[in-house]
Amino acid sequence: MGASTPRHHLSSQPLPLLTKRIFTYALYALLPLAVLHYLLFSPRPPAPPPLAAVSSPPHGDRTLSVLRFLVTSVRRRGR
Repeated sequence: MGASTPRHHLSSQPLPLLTKRIFTYALYALLPLAVLHYLLFSPRPPAPPPLAAVSSPPHGDRTLSVLRFLVTSVRRRGR
């Protein structure tokens, strides 16, 4: 008789399994809701400035003139 399992041990086992299953389903249900909440209510990053407000690089004109020179010199060699 000493080797038998007590009755209270057998009756209390389904409750933790049920609690674990409920917790698992609740977690699986809350994760997509949390992601959806983040996507809908997170602050938006600031919009980039318009292209007219962006200044050109300091040597932009010189680079453009060098490229034009190279293109015209290649065209002249082809003739």
